[in-house]
Amino acid sequence: MKEVVKRNEKKINTFLKILVGLAVAILWMWIAIPAIKDFPNVISEKYIEAEGKVVSWDYSDENKAKIKGIAIIDSKTNKRVSVKVYSKGIREGEYLKVMCLPNSKYGIITEKK
Repeated sequence: MKEVVKRNEKKINTFLKILVGLAVAILWMWIAIPAIKDFPNVISEKYIEAEGKVVSWDYSDENKAKIKGIAIIDSKTNKRVSVKVYSKGIREGEYLKVMCLPNSKYGIITEKK
């Protein structure tokens, strides 16, 4: 086995470099680009505001505050709005008012009813 690895070391290294490069590129597109696109919105304070009932939420540990994905049906537009918020104890049917960035979808809960 050692001989096979030693013989194909260059090919293996090239493959691993390509694999790592692809992973970095995908992460860049998934995280960094939306954040960069949101930068002008933060400067000019252009946030998406939505309020409505929670229809989907992260089922993980409800007693621990962490970033959770939620979806609400906006009462003004009747559209589903997905947001990532730092919170704990969100349940289906709760009425929330949220503000979020349009590209990265990170936001805050401004009101809980």
